Amino acid sequence: QAQVIVDVLENFGWRSSRQEPKSVRETDPNVRQPAIIANGALGRWVTTLSDDSGITELALQDDLSQDQLIEQVFLRLLTREPSDDERVAFAELLSEGFADRVVPEDQRPAAEKRDSLKHVSWSNHLSEEANTIKIEMERRAREGEPPTVALQPQWRERLEDMLWAMVNSPEFLYLP
Repeated sequence: QAQVIVDVLENFGWRSSRQEPKSVRETDPNVRQPAIIANGALGRWVTTLSDDSGITELALQDDLSQDQLIEQVFLRLLTREPSDDERVAFAELLSEGFADRVVPEDQRPAAEKRDSLKHVSWSNHLSEEANTIKIEMERRAREGEPPTVALQPQWRERLEDMLWAMVNSPEFLYLP
């Protein structure tokens, strides 16, 4: 998981080879920055509504209106309230199925369980099995957590689309 973060940091000007990484860095935007957010693992982690996601927690609240949900998502991701146009556009996106977005607990399918992997340590790090374990660990890290089963899949995917649009906005990507 750390490599995914390093990949993003490097695309935004951080270099691990510098003695003091905060001193001099490239601040001009480049084409790699939006590409790594839009297509990389970090973007997938942020936009996938897993059971551990704070946005999932918001969406599961019964007492939250659609407008309040949109406002809270904007505050969490962009630290501002949505404009009137944004509010209308995202309300239109999320309105279908909003009232029935939560899957009742007794009707939820079993959450995806991953088999635990053996640990790699000094005692086994040179074995062929250790390499297989590390490759699987990297694959799982890049894949991220599975989506929650607590929200209706079609509605959850629309909320994930909203998150993806916000994370890939110029406002999120470039801070002068």
